[in-house]
Amino acid sequence: MVMLGYSQLFMSLARKIAQSTALLLVGQATNLLLNLFILVFIARALGEQQFGFFSSLVATLAILAAIADFGLGPILVREMSKSPERSNRIIGTGLILRSIFFLVVGIGYNAVAVAFNFDNEVILLTNIMMVNILISSKLTVHRNVFESF
Repeated sequence: MVMLGYSQLFMSLARKIAQSTALLLVGQATNLLLNLFILVFIARALGEQQFGFFSSLVATLAILAAIADFGLGPILVREMSKSPERSNRIIGTGLILRSIFFLVVGIGYNAVAVAFNFDNEVILLTNIMMVNILISSKLTVHRNVFESF
């Protein structure tokens, strides 16, 4: 009788894992398909030259966001696994540090852009996209803090 209980528990757990995995897979596939359609739409709407400009901005911002990450994700995971009771405080500290790092990287980028005489349009668009990275749930600056939990 005890063996039957473990068997039912195992099957229930396996079912939950399978459902969660399937849901995650469907969500990621949907996200990839939406991104593909959006990217095709943007490429058609902008044309070759403007899409190239847009792509270089996105690549620059991905590099800046990686620099602003400063290896904080693994540190958050380690600290939360050491003391899960302090997870709220660790997440808050992670968000503050990530914001400060991103602000420093943004100021550094603007200083370099002015020093190398970047076009004003490039600087403006990059800063607009930086703000979007900072506040968007789609992009990685703050989302990685919550994912590490």
